[in-house]
Amino acid sequence: AWVRLSRRGLFAGGGKPTLSLATRIARYGVSAQVGSLLILLNERLDFAIVAAIVGPAALGIYAVASKLAELLRVPTTAIQYVLYPQYSRVGGKEAAVRARKMMRRAGWLPIALAFPLAGGAFLLPVVYGGQFRSAIVPTLILLGGLAGAGVSSVVTAFLFADGRPGLNSGRARPCSDPTPRRARGRDREHRSLSDDIGSASVVLPRCVALTRRAAGGVHAAGGGDDVRVLVVSAHPDDETLGAGGTVARHARRGDEVWVCVLTDGRAPYGAAECTLRAADVLGVKKVVFLGFPDQRLDEGALLDVIRPLEQLVADFRPEVVYTHYGNDVNQDHRVAFNATMVATRPGSGVRRVLAFEAASSTEWVPPFGGNVFAPSVYVDITDTLQAKVDAMRCYSDARESEVRPYPHPRSYEAIEVYAKRHGVECGLYAAEAFMLVREVIADEEETADGT
Repeated sequence: AWVRLSRRGLFAGGGKPTLSLATRIARYGVSAQVGSLLILLNERLDFAIVAAIVGPAALGIYAVASKLAELLRVPTTAIQYVLYPQYSRVGGKEAAVRARKMMRRAGWLPIALAFPLAGGAFLLPVVYGGQFRSAIVPTLILLGGLAGAGVSSVVTAFLFADGRPGLNSGRARPCSDPTPRRARGRDREHRSLSDDIGSASVVLPRCVALTRRAAGGVHAAGGGDDVRVLVVSAHPDDETLGAGGTVARHARRGDEVWVCVLTDGRAPYGAAECTLRAADVLGVKKVVFLGFPDQRLDEGALLDVIRPLEQLVADFRPEVVYTHYGNDVNQDHRVAFNATMVATRPGSGVRRVLAFEAASSTEWVPPFGGNVFAPSVYVDITDTLQAKVDAMRCYSDARESEVRPYPHPRSYEAIEVYAKRHGVECGLYAAEAFMLVREVIADEEETADGT
């Protein structure tokens, strides 16, 4: 089994454990366990209430009815655990789109299965004896209460994949319905029936409330508030070194991220394939290679770089653009900055342009006035630092690896050091630093050309 998982790439990009990764896993696990305990409490406390109020006979009827009705949970639970890893793998907007489509399809499943189970309820007296004839009506009521389980299973899968496993318990409360207490003067059948109604009245609204509550999260991850983000990188790996954590943050929020690599990553490093793999790790939707010769951007006319980049901006219409710092030691980085400044000039529709720090280039500039990278914007990447490191690991397979041993700036350890250093500068655990080049604040109805 381990060999098959390895062949399927489950362990691709794996590395040594880190404290930040352990913290994220522990936080996720605690949230999931608390949510599960609350759900179990909500769904099982009613048994204790029935037993205390009406005695073991009615409890047996209630148990048989509820167990038959809860057969609806088998397929919906299967849906949840099949969809969860799929949504986790694609992440962000794509997961939200898939969840919305699946909600329409899966919503009908428990409703369709409820009919044969409802017919089976009438067989309970045949199987268990005539004394269980009174379990028929409670079964039908509970089946109605579980009718929304299909939709809620899709929503729960999305929330698990989105890193919010405890949210599905937010509406869960113990089923302490007061109806059985008011029914003390009635016979046991009626007392059990009233509790079934109370239980169903909690389960069905909880499914509706969970769906409505999570729908906001689905919409936020893939709905109308998405931001189009473009990262202009001179070489493969620059996008990861400079803004990898921020890119992953954008993707997880549902923003659509494209990466444009100016040079041909296939020569001499063989890193184009690595860039595509790193893009998958970070959640990038599309990578565009313009194919200019590596380390020779400054030999041609700047206009030759501007034209295809300008066309890309016109086609994609990004609102936020990240690119290199204009005074980097590497000449290709300087060309990338200058070309981006022209392609994103006012009237292009770009609202925000930021310059990132590229390790082993930005910090090596001569320490003279105007050369030093002075960040003015910090982005919290505490939750996406590991994704940045994992994306950088994709470049270790290039024919000439972009990764170097520590203390080189392009080592895994140095990536974490840089992130934590910038975090210290702004009071965060880990951050990426940028210089704000231009920001346009305008009314939403204003068009790209300012009219």
